[in-house]
Amino acid sequence: MRNLRSSFVFLLGLALCLVFMGVFSHQSYAQSTYGTVSGTITDTSGGAIADAQVTLTNLGTSEKHTQTTGTDGLYQLRTYFQAATG
Repeated sequence: MRNLRSSFVFLLGLALCLVFMGVFSHQSYAQSTYGTVSGTITDTSGGAIADAQVTLTNLGTSEKHTQTTGTDGLYQLRTYFQAATG
């Protein structure tokens, strides 16, 4: 009887875990393979540098993304690089 109860509790727990994983696994699809890099280009005195070229390079594929800073020195690069595996 005790062995049967232990087996039942184990199987019930396993079933609940599987249901939980099934219900909440859809959230894992929200992951993406892009990101954003942003910042400000300034000179040594802290002043913004307008129209500077900022280049982001994927060292694995040599793919490049270039952005020009605004009048306030700000840039934002949205990247679509292939995610690293391994």
